[in-house]
Amino acid sequence: MCGFVALINSPEAKGLDTNTSQTVLAQLTQTLHHRGPDDIGYFISDNQQVQLGHTRLSIIDINNGHQPLLTDVSVLVYNGEIYNHSELRTELIGLGHHFNSVCDTEVLAKAYEQWGVDFLYKLNGMFAFVLFDKQNDTVLIARDRLGIKPVYWHQTPDNKLLFGSELKAITAHPDTQVQLNPRAISDYFSLGYIPEPYSIYKGINKLEAGHYIQLSLNNPDSFTDVNSIQYWDCLKAINSPTNSTTQQEFEQGQALLCDAIDKQTIADVPVGAFLSGGVDSSIIVSQMNRHQNVSTFSMGFDQTDYDESQQAEQVASQVQTKHTAMTVSCNTFDYLPELIKMFDEPFADNSAIPTYLLTKQAKKQVTVMLSGDGADELFLGYRNYRLLKLEGKLKNLLPKRVSTPVFKFLAKVYPELPWAPQFLRAHSTLEALNNDFVSNFHRAMSINSPEILQQIFSDKLLSQLDGYSSRHYFKTFADKVTVGDCIKKAQYIDFKTYLPGNILTKVDRTTMANSIEARVPFLDHRLVEQWISKSSDQNIKGSNAKLLLRTIAKSLIPKAVVNRRKKSFTSPMDEWFRMMTQSELRKRMQLEHLASSEMFNMPGIDSLIEQHYSGKKNLGMTLWSLSVFAEFLKQNGMKPLIKTSDQNKK
Repeated sequence: MCGFVALINSPEAKGLDTNTSQTVLAQLTQTLHHRGPDDIGYFISDNQQVQLGHTRLSIIDINNGHQPLLTDVSVLVYNGEIYNHSELRTELIGLGHHFNSVCDTEVLAKAYEQWGVDFLYKLNGMFAFVLFDKQNDTVLIARDRLGIKPVYWHQTPDNKLLFGSELKAITAHPDTQVQLNPRAISDYFSLGYIPEPYSIYKGINKLEAGHYIQLSLNNPDSFTDVNSIQYWDCLKAINSPTNSTTQQEFEQGQALLCDAIDKQTIADVPVGAFLSGGVDSSIIVSQMNRHQNVSTFSMGFDQTDYDESQQAEQVASQVQTKHTAMTVSCNTFDYLPELIKMFDEPFADNSAIPTYLLTKQAKKQVTVMLSGDGADELFLGYRNYRLLKLEGKLKNLLPKRVSTPVFKFLAKVYPELPWAPQFLRAHSTLEALNNDFVSNFHRAMSINSPEILQQIFSDKLLSQLDGYSSRHYFKTFADKVTVGDCIKKAQYIDFKTYLPGNILTKVDRTTMANSIEARVPFLDHRLVEQWISKSSDQNIKGSNAKLLLRTIAKSLIPKAVVNRRKKSFTSPMDEWFRMMTQSELRKRMQLEHLASSEMFNMPGIDSLIEQHYSGKKNLGMTLWSLSVFAEFLKQNGMKPLIKTSDQNKK
């Protein structure tokens, strides 16, 4: 695992100075030292048009993996792991290529020499890279299929292109002019993260998962009209559904999963795993432990309703791992400054800090950690999927002309219905039964409702947004799913937004902040292509979910774990906030930074704080998202006045 930065100058660039180039490149590369503390390297082409910097965390072939990697054909900086590099090396040797190392970086370079851009289809792994083709004067920038590894990019006013593993490598450049993006602010307060391809800053983008950019160094148009090209998407599989699964498919699926875990356990450094005690991480740990005694790590909370550490310890005992458990208490605010430094932009997932603390502890024992992330998206494990299926059944109980007034009435009197069955009380509002699927799913995935956004945003910001909502973003993906039910639409939305924008971003930043490489076996693209095509009925029946995965798991883990209900890894934010006095909370939220930004309605925020402390509403996530944004403004020294004349286009 590593970090890289690339500066690609337009062929029309004038007056490039060698000393300045070296100084700036070194400064940008140093911002990524935490991603690769073991080695650092630079490359500047003779005409200074291509400048590459790299920091390395040594995982495989520790002594021979220096980057940038120079061959007769190319120069490469790369972040990630190619899990089938041994097979590709054997194939390339058979085609006449010679190797000087056993590291996967050299395999990438030789594979490009052999197959060109099409080599992307041969890769099994997580990767982000910049490859300078010296023979053809082109530059290729690519990101893995699922978006496990990040790439940010920016075009300066003089058409210089910057690429980096993290946002800080872009903003540190002296030519980068940062300006907050109001729509990204809206996305953040709605979803808790900023979905790709955008960032908190106008003009600084994330290269989307499964995309690449190719530049011609001799063509100025290549720098003025930069477009990414998609080479992979799970949409084809989703739109080709299968309604049954054979025993042979289950056997193939189990073999594929075990192969993915085995491949991702290979390293020349100690390897461990996150362990929650649920089916996903238990499968990974059980398979890993067949070959070596595994170090496992779990997180618990001082609020028992949120604590799953006991389940993790049970699995660790059954599998006989070397287990470490941590407990997090209510000092979340103490880590806010580190949170912003990790993510470089507002990020409100309240499990980020516990994950960071756990990996900090794990670093004492391991350098690589496997995680069960991706399984819930692939096998429909989230509660929202089950609620969508329930909504569909409820909507079909009555004709539309009858159901509309009935559900509206129930929604109004709902607080006075203690006799309501559990499945109705589990839904946030019965009125949602009359809404369209996209609106319902967007609300379910939001940390703040549209009504709260109207309350916390200033009139100036609302006028800039001009009715914009991230709901529209969800709809563009939902409309692409042409077969199956709404759950398959929701699954595709998650694969395009929540998975890369939240889950994988969180895993990458929190582990890399502690110089740990995280690997996610469930996102092996072979598994995704096999199982994402399965109809939702095969994974969800009543309150039971992930049925296909549980079938696969039967011969891998104990029966009690196979049937265990999922418990979300979230921290007890509502309770923690009420442990503080209201005056202490207001101080720790740093409300003065929100007030000076002119983007927020401070009386509205005051009202929400009062409501939370009165117990009328649980608004912990709302208050946390505001606190995170205030810390972001503080660290970046910004007073982002929004001018009415701004066009506010992403």
